[in-house]
Amino acid sequence: MSAFLTLLLLLCLGAGVAGAEEYSAPSVAILLYSRDSKGFYTSQTNVPVTVMEKSAVCYAYDKKNKQLYLSTNYGNFVVKVNDDVAKQVKKDKNIPQMSGAELNAKVQAVNRQLDERFERLNQERRTFIADSIAAVREKERLAAIERARQDSIRKAQRQEALKRYRATHSWRWLPVNVSKLRCDLCDESVSVRDSVFVVAVKTDSIYFLGSETGLLGNEVLQVHVSAIPSSLNGFEGFSTHVQAFKDSLETVAYFNREMVGELNLGFNKKYVDALSAQAPYGFFLEWDWNDSYSMVTFDFTFLNMNKKTIKYIDVYWKISNDVGDVRKTGHFKGTGPVEQYDSGSWSWDSSSYFVAGDATTMELTKVIITYMNGSQQTLTKKMIFTETDYRD
Repeated sequence: MSAFLTLLLLLCLGAGVAGAEEYSAPSVAILLYSRDSKGFYTSQTNVPVTVMEKSAVCYAYDKKNKQLYLSTNYGNFVVKVNDDVAKQVKKDKNIPQMSGAELNAKVQAVNRQLDERFERLNQERRTFIADSIAAVREKERLAAIERARQDSIRKAQRQEALKRYRATHSWRWLPVNVSKLRCDLCDESVSVRDSVFVVAVKTDSIYFLGSETGLLGNEVLQVHVSAIPSSLNGFEGFSTHVQAFKDSLETVAYFNREMVGELNLGFNKKYVDALSAQAPYGFFLEWDWNDSYSMVTFDFTFLNMNKKTIKYIDVYWKISNDVGDVRKTGHFKGTGPVEQYDSGSWSWDSSSYFVAGDATTMELTKVIITYMNGSQQTLTKKMIFTETDYRD
């Protein structure tokens, strides 16, 4: 008798429950369940097997065909036995002998028990998966709600901070963390401090008003256009200001470079008008003198602000010593023409004027301008302006 059949007898004879050892056997699984990669149980029918689990139960014997029927937790099996085993099985009163319809009904009943068991397990698996997915989704939903709540809190806090910022700042003064901004229009670097007087802020550009000291101390205003430097993108002062005054900045969204040109023309006219009001006939950009070897030398540059063209310009002067004694008087005559807003320069490296060695100071006393039409204009001392007097 083979080892398999001997063990099979030990399994089936007695209480009908398998012993403690696993055994190998050439048998057929009428119905066999196994677990797939997703954790569900699937069935196969009429599958040859060589290994059977320890919990096999002999539930029927077909003496005509010498076939022993066994069930386990995972399958329904039939094993063909030899004559020796058949004799032993027939003597065991605990193993029902069946055939025909009765046997078929018993096999189907075992199959149904297996089907019901694994359908229940599969349903439990489906419920577990569904519950797990629902738990994950609920966790995600609650997390999304919490994120939205935190975002709402942060936005409210941000809006409150922007409200406080607006209460203490003017939208016109834009904070910057650079010392210079490059103007795309005039192609120059404009010196700035910690903030600029802003006209508009576009997606990529800052339109700001620059102020410089022009001739005779007059203010020169000009709108500059600068690409937003990369350093400003990470500067909180800049971003906070733009957010806080978004509405105000959007009111000038129509502002463009053509309008900048028109504005700058207007500012330039205002500057020229101020110069004309201050010195309607012109002024000295610079003048200088010397008395090397006691000979008086002289040079000057004069800017004509009058619409009439200058033909001649006579500059009268006096030279004094440190105690106010006048040492010499005279004048130098320059020849034009010098048109409006143009300047003329003249220089005398020698002259017929000589002064004593204690001469220290020259003072311009008057200027007589003769125009091309023959008219003249006399500039008294209080009407004489020199640009160098207004420089630091």
